[in-house]
Amino acid sequence: VNSSELAATLTPKFPLAVGEFCFPTTTTPRYNGITWLSNHAIERLDANSLVTADGIHHHVDCLVAATGFHSHDFLPGVQVTGLGNADLHKEWENKGGAEAYLGITVAGFPNFFFLYGPNTNLGHSSIIFMIECQVHYILKTIDLLKRKGGSAIEITHNSMAEFNQTIQQNLKRTAWAGSCNSWYKSTQGKIINNWSTHTLGYWLEPGGQSPAITTLSEEGNAGRVPGMNQGQAMPVGIRFPAQRFQIAGIRHGH
Repeated sequence: VNSSELAATLTPKFPLAVGEFCFPTTTTPRYNGITWLSNHAIERLDANSLVTADGIHHHVDCLVAATGFHSHDFLPGVQVTGLGNADLHKEWENKGGAEAYLGITVAGFPNFFFLYGPNTNLGHSSIIFMIECQVHYILKTIDLLKRKGGSAIEITHNSMAEFNQTIQQNLKRTAWAGSCNSWYKSTQGKIINNWSTHTLGYWLEPGGQSPAITTLSEEGNAGRVPGMNQGQAMPVGIRFPAQRFQIAGIRHGH
């Protein structure tokens, strides 16, 4: 950047990769073409100018609003009601932001699955791979419910809570946890968009490799689900017309 004043304005005051960043090799010519840049918020518009928070009126012939997108609004405009008349968006609000098990399913909302959910965005690989894992998980779960003759299936509250506690703890060690507001975080500062480690770690979670489910037993005597991963059992509840059963899957140890 040729101008030292412009360079100072462009220089972030937070660690690298806390938010999205541009590679200098492709953006430097654009920066050098800037005639004026302000990092002050726009307070209002008048007849022929915009007024920034420092009180300066900037004359404009054309105004282009590039205001981004609502990255925190998972399932915007969709009302999802679970057990006990629970409202999904209110549940997420009470938890400081959206969360789900593997970004796919939520405790208390049986038979509910979605793709590209909370904490499944990537900054280093392809989201297509993540979505493929999610589709695989959903299809295997539906197949299990069908084979067992149940009416509903859901992740247990303890399993979902443990999963999200672990991922939030891991995210604290990443650049995304830096002291900066970004589209990765909720308004309460919780990182709700990004996955915390490599894509292999996601693939190794239950459902990623689709462990072969072989046993199902009554609650309190959960059957073990053998798989390629070794770690703590992650139970999934299946409801039948007259009683509730439980299976246990194997989760990759953290």
